[in-house]
Amino acid sequence: MSGIVEEEYINDIKKIEEEINGVGLEIKKAEEKIEGVEEKIERVEIKLSDQSLTDKDIEYWRDKEIALRKDKDRLGEKQNNLIQKQNNLILERNTLIQEKNA
Repeated sequence: MSGIVEEEYINDIKKIEEEINGVGLEIKKAEEKIEGVEEKIERVEIKLSDQSLTDKDIEYWRDKEIALRKDKDRLGEKQNNLIQKQNNLILERNTLIQEKNA
């Protein structure tokens, strides 16, 4: 393999590794958002356990809980998509490394 071709492989691998790291940061942010939503759900559950709530209050807090759970599901799906993207990038990087070493 010529030095120029090998250098191109190395540059491509570095670019993919930077992208992998960027996606990793996005995954971490999504995880933090999910944790924040989980904490809000816990607070809503505590509110719903309050025996002094009116029917209207209960309806409000249940709606709030449903919305938060949907938000958590959406964030989880986003996180899963990011993990899949990261896995695909890792496969691409590994393929390039194998080609470079062949």
